[in-house]
Amino acid sequence: MEPSIRPQDPHVLAQPLQPGAAAHQARSIVRQALRDAGTAITDIDDAELAVAELAANAEMHGRPPYELRIITVDGAPAWCEVVDGDRDLSALSKILNDADACDPLATWFQESGRGLLLVQQLSGGRCRAYPTTTADTGVPGKAVGFALPQPASGASELKEPIGTRVVPVFATVLAACRMGLRGRFTLPPLREKVR
Repeated sequence: MEPSIRPQDPHVLAQPLQPGAAAHQARSIVRQALRDAGTAITDIDDAELAVAELAANAEMHGRPPYELRIITVDGAPAWCEVVDGDRDLSALSKILNDADACDPLATWFQESGRGLLLVQQLSGGRCRAYPTTTADTGVPGKAVGFALPQPASGASELKEPIGTRVVPVFATVLAACRMGLRGRFTLPPLREKVR
């Protein structure tokens, strides 16, 4: 009988987020966790954008307490959640359920929901909303989570050059990819100097 190979028990990092600074704190924590795991810089940028959007949404549409959770499996960050103290999932569930059926260009002109659709796109469709409780206080609420990018092999070669950072290209590229225009045009990564 061959031994079964099972992932190590998941490890959960739960970090309270301060109102007014949740997006900044969440970006910093995710950036550090992914850098420590050897994730490619461009993937880190996407994850930072996604978690900042979710944390900002939690502050705008939810209520305290706010919390960031990073679930690590086999030593690599695999899932990220932003938790808030509001239990209402109705709007989030509708946006996520309708994400594949909607017109991608029309969504950018909606009053709300664009950020969640962006997270859905950045995570390759692996974004979910579900009820939970905060780890720190036990307050019932909701979590919006997304799959984190996996560390790249040879990650040491992918370190970001000092003084530059990748600037994401948002609506045009995402909408074009959703419409199946991938391959009809290419855009080089934009870089700007960090001061």
